[in-house]
Amino acid sequence: MELRQFISDVLESIIVGVKEAESVAVDHGAIINPYKIQTEFGGNNLGRKTSTKIHGSQLVEFDIALTVEDSSGKDGGAQISVLSVGLGGKLSSSSHNSTVSRVKFAIPVVLQSVGGLKGDGESSL
Repeated sequence: MELRQFISDVLESIIVGVKEAESVAVDHGAIINPYKIQTEFGGNNLGRKTSTKIHGSQLVEFDIALTVEDSSGKDGGAQISVLSVGLGGKLSSSSHNSTVSRVKFAIPVVLQSVGGLKGDGESSL
């Protein structure tokens, strides 16, 4: 699979998966990806401090092994693909040279969150 298609498929799966999980969560009284998150920390039971985090972007991190394959067959050329191991295949009369490299990167994504600026329950970006 080519790198660009892999990245597109992963991000699409995350976005659609979160959206589908939101509707299931609502049916069971839960919230996925809230706009505001309030947490308690420190102190004792009588004097807890609270913190509110406003929703922002989230990083989708990738750590991918890539192959660059140079083929001397009739199609020729080089292709960058996500490393995968396949069984079977077809016979061909060409030689292949491949190099495996590792690439790490992150893509910020803002998912639709539940609750507007005033916490009115509406979705917002």
